[in-house]
Amino acid sequence: MSILITGLTGFLGTHLVRELRKRYPKREISALVLPHEKDLCEKYTEYNVNFIYGNIISKDSLEGCLEGIESVFHLAAIVDDLAPPSLIYEVNYQGTKNLLEEFVKANSKKFIYMSTLGIYGFNLPNYPIDEDYKVDLIPGYRESKYLSEKEISYLKKQAEKGETTQAISGWPYPRFYHLADKSKNVLLVHRYRSHHHKWPSGQVH
Repeated sequence: MSILITGLTGFLGTHLVRELRKRYPKREISALVLPHEKDLCEKYTEYNVNFIYGNIISKDSLEGCLEGIESVFHLAAIVDDLAPPSLIYEVNYQGTKNLLEEFVKANSKKFIYMSTLGIYGFNLPNYPIDEDYKVDLIPGYRESKYLSEKEISYLKKQAEKGETTQAISGWPYPRFYHLADKSKNVLLVHRYRSHHHKWPSGQVH
């Protein structure tokens, strides 16, 4: 299984590549990184990552980037609501659409998307929720991630109907912990608590 990660140099990407390499020591792992991030890539050499330089908002730079890739972990996003709105939607929504198009063309098998529980607002109930819970959107980061989810859901439904053999998954934010070593991600848990004030029971496994 060959893997490609977007958003490698971000907070979650750094933890993800470490965990993937630990679990799959012999698998080929690639990362799509921005050209100006070459210097940042040096700290990932211990994980034996193949770097592909491109930008998800540029279809030309994505051409062929998923050839031979079976699984895509899409973490790249603008998370700052103070960023220009046009940039937020261009990266988070249009960038995801661009990557999905390349995913389909390359006939890759799995697309795992990092979404956010923010689309459900911040007054969450003290029990586990699923994707059918009502959304609470505001323009910017939350809405851009929700729009991307809709694109992914459409492709997922096609797969379920047998119109494509590709598999699509979505991760609202805390589901990351199913993949990670909890003892090494205390900061992530605290970050969730500080934003949402309470941790739904049974969410961390």
